[in-house]
Amino acid sequence: MSCKKAISNTCGKKHNAKCVDFEGTLHANTEIDECDKPSVEDVIEDLNKQVDLLSTSLDLSGLGEACITYAQEGDTLLAKEALLAMEAKICEIADFVGLPRPGCPTCESCSPLFDETISCLGLDLGGLVDSCGTQPTTLKELLQLMLNQINNG
Repeated sequence: MSCKKAISNTCGKKHNAKCVDFEGTLHANTEIDECDKPSVEDVIEDLNKQVDLLSTSLDLSGLGEACITYAQEGDTLLAKEALLAMEAKICEIADFVGLPRPGCPTCESCSPLFDETISCLGLDLGGLVDSCGTQPTTLKELLQLMLNQINNG
């Protein structure tokens, strides 16, 4: 692409950025003191430092997919994509343990946690059995059996 037709400067004589006073508003995290009467170059350098800092702090390259699958559109994982995936995982966990959350009609019911098997706990249930002689296999069954034992004395 040729640049011969491009207008390189429409402001007249060129000036070095060091020689042009900055007359705008400085950002909140600037290292420049307004009393120093900064030049355009000073402000650009200050902004470059902020961009580098943001770039470093938003680097998501270290995120693995240990328990969250990130749906990214390009080669680089964007903060928005990572945060949306984390939010989805938190909602999934909240649904599993039965925590209510806005807009979730099934979150008002009991947690599926109570219907999961308790065999992995390795509990010694001894003679704790229901009226049919069956030991409980879920937390719900165990709690009900214990309540029945307490109530029946």
